[in-house]
Amino acid sequence: MSARPVVARKDTEAPSMEPTKTILVAVDFEAASMAAIRTAAELARALEGRVVVMHSFSMPRSLSRDLSESLLADVHRQARDAALRPLNDLRSRWGVETMLREGEPATEILRAAEEVHADRIVMGTHGRRGLDRLMLGSVAEAVVRKSQVPVMVVRPAEGPAAPREGKPVVLCATDFQAGSRPVLELAAGFAREIGGTLELVHTYTLPFWVYPGFDAVRVDDLHAETRRWANKTIEALAQMYGAARFHVLDGEAGRTILDVAKEVQPAALVMGTHGRQGLGRFVLGSVAEWVLRRSTFPVLTTHVLGDPPAETQAPPGAEKCAGAA
Repeated sequence: MSARPVVARKDTEAPSMEPTKTILVAVDFEAASMAAIRTAAELARALEGRVVVMHSFSMPRSLSRDLSESLLADVHRQARDAALRPLNDLRSRWGVETMLREGEPATEILRAAEEVHADRIVMGTHGRRGLDRLMLGSVAEAVVRKSQVPVMVVRPAEGPAAPREGKPVVLCATDFQAGSRPVLELAAGFAREIGGTLELVHTYTLPFWVYPGFDAVRVDDLHAETRRWANKTIEALAQMYGAARFHVLDGEAGRTILDVAKEVQPAALVMGTHGRQGLGRFVLGSVAEWVLRRSTFPVLTTHVLGDPPAETQAPPGAEKCAGAA
């Protein structure tokens, strides 16, 4: 399965949101980085935008203690030259702008995004390789958590891209929170950017305490009421954001979202994250983090803001999930 979205040319109808003009791609020259460059190049072609490819390197601190100044300077020069060669090759091959930075990668990626006024960051992840790579790997996780612009995370292709029929699909996971509006707007805008269609997905679960010894009729009633409320809410959102279809499912959020993604084969899965909010949100938050580690589709994230007002709350006893980390 290919990690890259299938991108169509821009529609003649002007989108209501500002189009992406500059895409920053952070690379480490591995397969995941090449997937990120392909994705960014296709997006930029559709948007008539620019792609800036950057790489950051840093010298191990231990070297400064173990090497003489002259040898350290020579190692530093060779490290820069070694990084510039593949960057220059990428510039020639893809017709992109390039930049080389020195410093902690996540920090330099975020600084570079500000400097070039990036509208979006695209980067690759190796997923679950290595010692857990507990979340995304420290660099991608930090960028997603702290970035002020949307971040698209892609994984290397696992095989030949399957032929796609019809328009590409953008699948947006939503939890109905008022602060999720930026996520829905991003998904709708991205669908317009690539000439695709938007689909929404919402998942819910009933609290565990309703099952042991609980009246089965009441459980069924609670299921029915929760589903009725969710369908009504997501139908209104679908009309508001121009979604072609929506999905409401009962089940564990991350797995259910990926099950729907496997069915619709989206060009991208759009999700929200609370970023740095909350002590327990020290990474991304359980749902977005879980999906990002496992999705074979590109995942586009942006921050969710604020708390839901009372009128958007789920029926008593129902647990809302999906969409925001």
